[in-house]
Amino acid sequence: MRNVFKFLILIILIIPCMFTFSACSLIETSAPISIESIEKTGTEGLVDTYTITYTDGTSTTFTITNGEDGQDGVNGIDGTDGQDGENGVDGTDGINAVAVSVTGIEKTSTEGLVDTYTITYSNGTTSTFTVTNGSNGADGTDGINGIDGEDASIEDIYNAEINSGEFSGTFLEFVQNYLSVSEDDSVAVSKAILSAVSIYCNFTNPDQSYQTAGAGVIYQLKEAVFQ
Repeated sequence: MRNVFKFLILIILIIPCMFTFSACSLIETSAPISIESIEKTGTEGLVDTYTITYTDGTSTTFTITNGEDGQDGVNGIDGTDGQDGENGVDGTDGINAVAVSVTGIEKTSTEGLVDTYTITYSNGTTSTFTVTNGSNGADGTDGINGIDGEDASIEDIYNAEINSGEFSGTFLEFVQNYLSVSEDDSVAVSKAILSAVSIYCNFTNPDQSYQTAGAGVIYQLKEAVFQ
């Protein structure tokens, strides 16, 4: 604001000088001299330089020193809150949602390795998805021939059937079901079966225990002697 006042005072001082120059010119010549323009031609710090150009081609300069920026003013007090606006118009009621579930999935087409499946929903709409199957792999190389198996006894076969769960009866029932026995041989077979025993041993000490198992045939019985 002070800069404006300085500039106005300067103009007020210059105007009388203009008339003075004009009066002098009337004495010596008929062409009056006047100001053609005033413009700021330089700034250095707070000092602005102005150049006055006259109609006769001459010019003069003057400076104006601007004041420094003042300190920021204190923030004003917050204004009071405005009144609440009026309530808006109620919106229209929404449409009731209907639960949609899947009612069926089935393969509907096949093209090459690509199968197309169709999903049917409870609202009657459908969607599809595809599954690309892998192509058949190359045949593997033949395996090495296995070694010949050892001859298995009837006990081995019976134990294998028991372990696999295919048979759950006694050894005698197994023989009667799977072996052909004539009436003439039945007595001998029965005696032979009664002579077959299984042996199980268990040895235990404080540190570890051992178990062994096997089979045998009773060929001689002795009367037990108890004391």
